[in-house]
Amino acid sequence: MTARLQQQKLAIGTRIAIRNRTFEVAYVDHMTLRYTPCEGGRSQRMPVETFWSLVDDGVVGFCGTAESGDNSLQLWELTGEQCDEMHRRHKYVATAMLSPRKIMAASNLRKTVQVVAEKLGDPNPPSRTTLARWLQIFAQSGGNPKQLLPRHCDKGRRETRFCFEIEAVIQETIRNDFLTVNRDSIEQVACNIIGKISERPWLDGPVPSRSSIYRRAAALDPYIVALKRYGSKFANMRFRAAGASLEATRPMQIVMMDGHRMDVLVVDTETGEILGRPYLVCLLDVASRAIVGWHISLVPFCATTALAAIKDTCSRDPASGPGGVPEVIVPDNGPDLASQALRKLCTWLGVHIEPAKAYSPNDKAHIERFFRTVNMMLIHLLPGTTFSSPSDRGEYKSGELACLTLDDVKEKFEKWLTTVYHVHADSNRAPIMAWRDLQSTYPILHFSAVELDVVARVVHRRAINKGRVLVNHLYYKSDCLATLEARGIGDVTVMVDEMDLGFVYVQHDSDPKVLYRADATRREYTRDLTQYEHGKVLEGIKKMHRDDMKALGEHTYELARWELWKDIQELTNSRSARRLLALKSQKEKTKWKREERKNQQAIITEQALVASAVPSAPAVVNAIISLPYENQTFTL
Repeated sequence: MTARLQQQKLAIGTRIAIRNRTFEVAYVDHMTLRYTPCEGGRSQRMPVETFWSLVDDGVVGFCGTAESGDNSLQLWELTGEQCDEMHRRHKYVATAMLSPRKIMAASNLRKTVQVVAEKLGDPNPPSRTTLARWLQIFAQSGGNPKQLLPRHCDKGRRETRFCFEIEAVIQETIRNDFLTVNRDSIEQVACNIIGKISERPWLDGPVPSRSSIYRRAAALDPYIVALKRYGSKFANMRFRAAGASLEATRPMQIVMMDGHRMDVLVVDTETGEILGRPYLVCLLDVASRAIVGWHISLVPFCATTALAAIKDTCSRDPASGPGGVPEVIVPDNGPDLASQALRKLCTWLGVHIEPAKAYSPNDKAHIERFFRTVNMMLIHLLPGTTFSSPSDRGEYKSGELACLTLDDVKEKFEKWLTTVYHVHADSNRAPIMAWRDLQSTYPILHFSAVELDVVARVVHRRAINKGRVLVNHLYYKSDCLATLEARGIGDVTVMVDEMDLGFVYVQHDSDPKVLYRADATRREYTRDLTQYEHGKVLEGIKKMHRDDMKALGEHTYELARWELWKDIQELTNSRSARRLLALKSQKEKTKWKREERKNQQAIITEQALVASAVPSAPAVVNAIISLPYENQTFTL
C-alpha cells in the first residue's frame, strides 16, 4: 500500500472499525493517529505504523467509502469552478476519443482542440501536448473524470528548508515553551526561537520567519496542544462530541436523577433569618419527560436526599399521575450516592442503578434541561432570587427581598410543576398527556409510603442498655426494649431514617417480623432533625472542644490531675498518712526485739565457751535464773 493511499484513507473524518466498535479519525499526521468512539467517549492515540500493522492483521477495518483507494477529491468536495473545469476538460478528452483516427495522433489532437474550443467558446484552449497528457491521465485512472482536475496541492517543495540544527531548535522550543502549562503565546515562542538561533552563530542556514513558526504550531494536533497547556480534563471536554442520546420506549424504563441548588434564598419561619439556598432533587422519566419524583430541603445532594426522592417516586400511584417504581435510574457518577440504605431499597424494589459517565452531560441532558427551565420559568421570578450569576443579578437585593420559607418554595414548585410544566408542549407533547398514553399500555408497580419508610433505612447493630439503644450519640427508649432486655435479648437491629431522627425501628433476631418503635430521649432536639444537621452539630461540638483545649493549653486536664495527686500524697495528717506511720512504727519495734534476742543468745554462748570445765549445778541454775523468762530453756 502506497504512502499516498494511506494518507487518503487516514484523513480526518475517516471511520474505522476496531473490535466491532466504530471510531472516527479526529487527527492524523505522519506519526500519530487520534481517534474517538462514534457513540461518544474519550480520545485514543495510536502510532501510524501500529495502525497499519493492525490493518494487515485484520484487527482494524475501514467503514463506508473510506476503503476505496481513490486518491481524487470526492464529488461533494468540488466547488462550482472545479465542476466546470472538470466538465470542460472531459469534453476535450471525450471528443478526442470519439475520433476514427488514432487518438494520440497529432492531427487528431489539433483538430479536437480546434473543434471543441469553437463549440465551447473557450478563450484559453489547451495545447496539443496538454490534451495528450489529459488523455493519458484519464486512461490510467480508469475513466475517472475527477482525475482531470488540476492538482495544485501536489506542486511545490515538500521537504523542509531549514538545516537539521535549526529544525532541532524549533522543535525543542515549541515543546518546552509552547506546550507547557505556562501557556506562552506563539509570538513569544517565535521570539525565543529567533533568539536561540542568534546565540548560535555556527548555525548555517536561513532563520525561520514568524509565519513559518505559526504554521508549525498550527500543524500540531489541537488535542495535544490543549492537553499540554490546559490539562487532560479540559482537553477531554473540549475535543469530545456529546455522544448518543438515551432512548426509552415505555414509561419508567429510564429515569434520570440529579440534584440542583435553587437560585432563591429561604428564611426561617419564626425568626425570619436567612437560612440559605435550598437543594432540589428530581427524577425525570425519559419517555414522557414528566417529573416522577422530587425532594426539596436544605441538605445538599447526597444519598440521603436521593433516597427521599426515590421513596417519593415509588410511593406514587401511576394511575393518578407520574410516578412508580423505575427500571433504571441514571444518577451522577460520584461517591455521594454510595449508601447502604439506597442499595437496600433498590435491591428490594428491583431497580438498577447505572451511573452516568464522568464529565458526560449528555447522559443526563433531559434533567439538566429541566433545571434550566425551572430556573427561567419559576425560580428567577420569586422574591429573594439570586439569579444564575452575579452579572445576571446586577443590583437586585436578594437578601433584603427574601421572604419565602422552605414550605413556601415547596408549595410554589409543586403548583408550577402540576399546572405549568406538565402541560407545556415544548417537547412536541405535553408530559402529562404522554404519560397517560404510555401508562395505559404498560403496567407500573408502586408501594405504600409506610412500607418504603421501613425498608429505606440505615441499619445498625446495637445492644440494649436499660431499655435504650445508642445510635449516633442519640439515645432511643421504649418499654418494649426493657422487656426484651429482661428476657435476655441483648443485641438488636436498629433502623434509622436519616431524614428524621425523631424515632427508630428496632428488630430482634428471634422475631424479625415484629418492629418496635423507639422514640428519642431528646424530643425537642430531634424534632424534624436530619442526619446531615446532626452531623454538623457534632462537628461544631468537636470544634468547640478543640478551641477550649487550645485556649486552656495542651494536656491541661492531665496536668491538673497530676498536681492533685501530688497534693494528696503530701498530706501528713490524712488517714492514709497515719496508717503508713503506724505500719512503719510497728516494723521498727519488731526489728528492735529481734536484734535484742540475738544479742542475748550470743552472750549465753560466750559464757558457755569461757567455762573450761563443767559448771556446778548451782552455777547453772543461777545462770538460767538470770536470763529473761522467754529465753529460759529447760532440758530434762
